[in-house]
Amino acid sequence: MRAKRSCYSPRIIRSQDITAVNSVQSVNNPYSFIKNSVNISTWNVRTLVNNPTQMYQLQKITIDYQLDVLGVTETHKPGSGTEVLDSGALMLYSGRSDGTRRQGVALVLSKKVRDTLISYTPYSERLLYARIHSRHINISIVVAYAPTEDACDSDKENFYGQLADVLDDMPGHDITILIGDFNAQVGQDWESHRGVIGKHSYHKKNNKKEKSTDCDSALIPLL
Repeated sequence: MRAKRSCYSPRIIRSQDITAVNSVQSVNNPYSFIKNSVNISTWNVRTLVNNPTQMYQLQKITIDYQLDVLGVTETHKPGSGTEVLDSGALMLYSGRSDGTRRQGVALVLSKKVRDTLISYTPYSERLLYARIHSRHINISIVVAYAPTEDACDSDKENFYGQLADVLDDMPGHDITILIGDFNAQVGQDWESHRGVIGKHSYHKKNNKKEKSTDCDSALIPLL
């Protein structure tokens, strides 16, 4: 049974309201994600709060690996907003509304692609959605941080119910990319999910494996 829609009221932030984003430039001269490669990754950072070393490592990794889009989980940053990093990258973040420094997700857009941002929606401390503009097709990106297997059933049901709502509400003609940390042990049956899981897992699958790999037919998941 699917969980009811979340009580969160999604707040869409348009690129025109973010001073670090030159949306006019993107419209007049759109970046082509078809002709140019785009490097996408995800990282559970454990925390970015009062941790300049980890923030430095985050920026260094995006530069060293030439990452254009980085999904970040467990930031521990409360509230929601944007932050321009020293590298020129733009970080969008979504955290708890009660000020507690737990969970938290973020999306880092490199200086090269940050002006392609159309809008972003900080749904909760576990979900953030952003849409970026391209010459040929727009891209919808969801950053997700799932509860662990030991979490209470209501927390897990609420998360997957809200994730389903987010995916349902996205434009159907966009390329959809799901990145983040699902706390899933996907097992070693890579042949049944080619392109979704690799050959080198040492874990036996847990119940969350079925939920995460269910996305493979409709999304481009990076778990």
